[in-house]
Amino acid sequence: LEAVYARHNRMSRMTRSVLKVLNCKLLTEKYVAYGVTGAFPPEGIDADNLRKTLLTNHGIRIAAGQGSTKGKAFRVGHM
Repeated sequence: LEAVYARHNRMSRMTRSVLKVLNCKLLTEKYVAYGVTGAFPPEGIDADNLRKTLLTNHGIRIAAGQGSTKGKAFRVGHM
């Protein structure tokens, strides 16, 4: 079980690092979840179009934002 938690932690850190390199703004830097990372896409990129393109062209499914971030942000699961 410890190895599973360590993997989620590692995937969370890697995901946040890559999103920053891609100029995505993380939803939070203060409260980190090891199961999911939320972010806003780079300026000029629509979150829903990004999600659709990733799924259609690459088979990668990422979740939409929720509540006030719906249509503006996306969530990447790493479990």
